[in-house]
Amino acid sequence: MLNNFHAWFKGARKGSQYTYHRGDLAFDRYAPSRHEPTVNQRELAFLADTAYELFYQREITLIQKKHAVNDYEYIAVKL
Repeated sequence: MLNNFHAWFKGARKGSQYTYHRGDLAFDRYAPSRHEPTVNQRELAFLADTAYELFYQREITLIQKKHAVNDYEYIAVKL
């Protein structure tokens, strides 16, 4: 998951897009659990944090595209 995002970012040209998640990021990242977060939840959280950090550094912009209720496409666009 994160490796694919990093590979895209390294080779991406200006305007290139990458869908880094499809679903409901906030829920999928922090879905209630009786146990510790799953490996997938931790990876997704790290990926989302990485995307936000790159956004904050003005390396990418972030777009959300709604497909249905609780079904969003999270897209990073290289600046």
